Amino acid sequence: MSIYATLWHLRFPRHGDAYVGCEWVDVLAQGVAAHIGTPTPGYGYECGDPYEAFLPPALRIESGVSEDDLRAVVFVVSTSKKGTVRSGQEYESPLLVLAGTEYAAMPFQFCTTGFARHCAARSRGWCWKCSGLIRPHARK
Repeated sequence: MSIYATLWHLRFPRHGDAYVGCEWVDVLAQGVAAHIGTPTPGYGYECGDPYEAFLPPALRIESGVSEDDLRAVVFVVSTSKKGTVRSGQEYESPLLVLAGTEYAAMPFQFCTTGFARHCAARSRGWCWKCSGLIRPHARK
């Protein structure tokens, strides 16, 4: 069973600009519900969060946070492989991982514009991150 639910699936020009005959890449936003890995008793994670190594911190389900909120949103291309040595739920090369609160605060237009820039930058050996451009594999 997957911890992810697809929030949206969009297509972007692979190299940043749309033109007749250009290559396209499909990007998916994969949401992780707040109850996944929660330390709140009764959800099955009392022994710890098995996803803490690759997702933002787990949320405690209490006033202000419901199990329907998002813990994280992981952006991947449609051909991304899921499953690593560390976890069968981890994507090998996510484009971007945001906390649910960061995703909720981000205007959708900013997100889609950012991914268009990301596609162009990635073709030059760079990866796009919400805070700007970083070198690939800069994540810990």
